[in-house]
Amino acid sequence: MKYHYDNNFACNPRIFNDLLLYQVGEMMCDDQTEMTSHIHLDWYEFTYVLSGSGTIFTNNKPAHVEKHDLYFSHPKEIHRIFSDADNPLRFFFCAFNFTSDSPFTPILDEYAAITKPENNRKFHTDDLGDHFTHLLSEIKADTDMGRSIFEYELKLAILKVMQRIKQEKIPYYRAPQTNSTQLLCFNIINYVDTHIYTLENMAELSDVFGYNYSYLSRCFKKTIGESISSYIINKKLAIAKEILSEGDVTVTETANKLRYSSIYVFSRAFKDKYHVSPGAFKQAALEKKNEKTEKT
Repeated sequence: MKYHYDNNFACNPRIFNDLLLYQVGEMMCDDQTEMTSHIHLDWYEFTYVLSGSGTIFTNNKPAHVEKHDLYFSHPKEIHRIFSDADNPLRFFFCAFNFTSDSPFTPILDEYAAITKPENNRKFHTDDLGDHFTHLLSEIKADTDMGRSIFEYELKLAILKVMQRIKQEKIPYYRAPQTNSTQLLCFNIINYVDTHIYTLENMAELSDVFGYNYSYLSRCFKKTIGESISSYIINKKLAIAKEILSEGDVTVTETANKLRYSSIYVFSRAFKDKYHVSPGAFKQAALEKKNEKTEKT
């Protein structure tokens, strides 16, 4: 394989309230990758294809998968994956279960019954990639906020899969009538807010919305009153402030998490915005937190 990012907790699952996490990660295959057969223990697993094509075998029964296919595996099954040589697979994977008293347990039992035949495990859905990206971004965060985000992000992904399995129609919200420029700007804001940890550059917005960046920038400035770059900077710094307030994540980790090119660039932007260095802010927040703890 070319790349394998694996967070394996099979022997000692990570606990997020009623959620039990056994494994989460990403794999990029080369043109000869075949995972050896292995038995799933007491967990369910999602395999979500980002690109390429291949075959997933469950109890030696094959299912061809390709981009944006999700495969739903059950506990205690023999499982292996074979990547096509001319179109190698890249996929996310996540193994999980819930405590017996969790409200998710009967939900999973119901949908496991629906997908019991091995040839009824594949579902095409193009709206799960961001969920898995967020999961991988948050898995290393050892903070209350990070753990909460991970838990609810995975639970939301599970519910979306269950909805897709049952082929329920989603009642989409329709916004009040507004002009196309306002709607475009609101959509830009929503995209930035939901992709703040993965947004690579401004060109990404052009690709998503189908307009050149100079046009998007003019519309956004005229409608919202600030530039797109300014909005992104302010959004990142507001999130950085929340992260540092927790006191458990270093300044360097915060800068990396928010995709700053260097800690120097991050520190300068933070100080320009809040008139204090991120290190001093973190220390002050920690002292304030300790004072509250001592009083209680």
